[in-house]
Amino acid sequence: MIGIVEGSQQIILAWHVLRRFISFRKDVRVACIEQHLDGTALVRAMTKALDELKLVDDSNGKDWLPRILDEVRTLGNTTDVCSLGSLGAGSSSLPPAFDTLTRTLTMALADSVNPSSSSSSAALPAQHPGYMAIYAYYWGSLSLALVFLALFILITRRADRPLTLSDRAALAVRVAVALTALGLAAAAASERFLMLYLENGATLPTVAACFLIIVAFDRWAKGVSASRLRRELTGSLESWDKESQ
Repeated sequence: MIGIVEGSQQIILAWHVLRRFISFRKDVRVACIEQHLDGTALVRAMTKALDELKLVDDSNGKDWLPRILDEVRTLGNTTDVCSLGSLGAGSSSLPPAFDTLTRTLTMALADSVNPSSSSSSAALPAQHPGYMAIYAYYWGSLSLALVFLALFILITRRADRPLTLSDRAALAVRVAVALTALGLAAAAASERFLMLYLENGATLPTVAACFLIIVAFDRWAKGVSASRLRRELTGSLESWDKESQ
């Protein structure tokens, strides 16, 4: 449960970071891949996209600006970095020369919302995929919580009290949602899916929908069980009345 609570906070932070990063990347893709800008024009376009992130207004993010601007100028001084020859025919991805900039910017955005203990260049490759681990940890925690809740239902039943309809429905829906959570955790292997999923902010609504499904199934199963019990009691009372007469 702690993993779910803490993970919710980290998922929100990851969504905030990725939303800003993807906004920057879209502007850079237009400048590089569509307009094939070079030199000063490319630096100007990337600087404008960087200004829209307002890192200068953040006490933690602004510490990264000198490094980011150095990398922007390095790209501007790289000959034909956005030429058709460097991009390749039909390419929609930024050239490898932009990899260092994107990693540094991701760390800067993450540091602006959740200051890290290290901002060294050596830490960048290790920390860059951190949102993948957070995502998998989050869904894994949810899956474990549901599995343990299902086990709790089984443990609390005795030989003289077998599983009822509501118990079986509760077990089934919890196992189904747990398997769904495991599937979403495994989807972290696809970085493209993960970035699109986190960018759209669909994680927490999905979790809310999972819990809503569990509650709805529990209510339905208990309602069916109560109706069945009323029919059995009514039938027993009618039978008792007939026998007493």
